[in-house]
Amino acid sequence: MIKFFKQPHIIKITTIIITIVLCFNFLPSKVYAYPEKHNIENSRSKKENAKNNILKSSSRYVKFYVQDGYYYNPYIFEIGWNINKRAQKTYTDKVNITLKDNSVINVYFDNNTKEYSKEKKVTNAVKGLFNSLEDTYPLMKNVLITRITHVKKNDIPVYAKKYYKNNDNIAFSALFPYLNKNIQKKYLDKIYKSENIELFAKTIKYAGKDLILMYTDKALKDDKPDFISIMLNCSKEKD
Repeated sequence: MIKFFKQPHIIKITTIIITIVLCFNFLPSKVYAYPEKHNIENSRSKKENAKNNILKSSSRYVKFYVQDGYYYNPYIFEIGWNINKRAQKTYTDKVNITLKDNSVINVYFDNNTKEYSKEKKVTNAVKGLFNSLEDTYPLMKNVLITRITHVKKNDIPVYAKKYYKNNDNIAFSALFPYLNKNIQKKYLDKIYKSENIELFAKTIKYAGKDLILMYTDKALKDDKPDFISIMLNCSKEKD
């Protein structure tokens, strides 16, 4: 210390500056290095958790209520599936349907359809319908049938016209796949022009790839992002 204070003034100032610089370099390298590493680990952990949550949400264990219409000769069925436990207790008319892969689907009938729960022709048609849909909708569990309409196959064009006119999207979309391609295109043109996005989404998925591509080009030219999105989803499902 005595020697230090006897040193020239310039040397003392230089020594102090060097000491301060070294201290500041030392602190970040030791004190702040660990929190930075810790934050990186936390960030990775958060990303992993988010990834796991996404995987869980898209897994077969996540069930949500869905409703749609389907035709299986000679009936139109309006059905919802994945009904909750409370709803299952509400509807007492139930049939267990065993499919060709030996899986069992619980089918419930509401007040509008419970009279059909004892009819063998109807329950056989329900079984046939779900056997035909098992690849498309493997997550259908606890099904609720809310409407059953008898429609002969030869009468499909007449009923389709009626349902389209009455804006009955569920029934019309159920019959749409059974119309010939020319009639399908005429309806799709009308639906596209009317910008009925809901009905377009329900029907375009049953059209051939050529029609999907045609409407994709059309939507791109018309700058209709909602329709483009529908077509992209259809293309993925077709692939």
